[in-house]
Amino acid sequence: MAKYAKYDLPAARKLLAKGMQQVGTKELKFTLVSDDTDGAKNTLSYLQAAFGKLSTGGYKVTVNTKSVPFKTRLALSTSHDVDMVVSAWGANYPDPSSFLDLFTAQNQYNTGLWHNTEYNQLVKKAEGVDAASPTKRWADMQRATAVLSSEVGVISFYQRGAAHLTNAQVHGMQLSPNGLISFDQVRIGK
Repeated sequence: MAKYAKYDLPAARKLLAKGMQQVGTKELKFTLVSDDTDGAKNTLSYLQAAFGKLSTGGYKVTVNTKSVPFKTRLALSTSHDVDMVVSAWGANYPDPSSFLDLFTAQNQYNTGLWHNTEYNQLVKKAEGVDAASPTKRWADMQRATAVLSSEVGVISFYQRGAAHLTNAQVHGMQLSPNGLISFDQVRIGK
């Protein structure tokens, strides 16, 4: 089972101070970029405040934010002309590989350029030699997730969710794990 990061502000402050001492600085300054929607702007405000809480004991974290149109954010991410970017991904199909593939070295959407050989091999095994064995494939994907999480190749911030109310007279409606609704088997009645 993968271990995921937990919120531990005192530990984060200690690690930040240690890192700043190692590089000989007292201030970490960066710009956080996201889309120009209201939701993205709220996320930027939250993250700016959260990163600001790391400042302690003479060490300062300054986060500037920049809201840009979606296409501009994509261009900045692809050109690697950002310090840090907030982006989102929605699964194209209901399988963990829709997310795990993103962080392999050869994936064009791996704009953070994170790379780990073991991770790449595990994802490749899940898609190749272990694809026909659900147990082995799942184990590969869990190990890959553990590698990604332990190295913080990406910071998962939140997961979208949705609630659906359905009339009790509606039967056969299918909701997939990635939020797609299929009405092709729907029938109305008792």
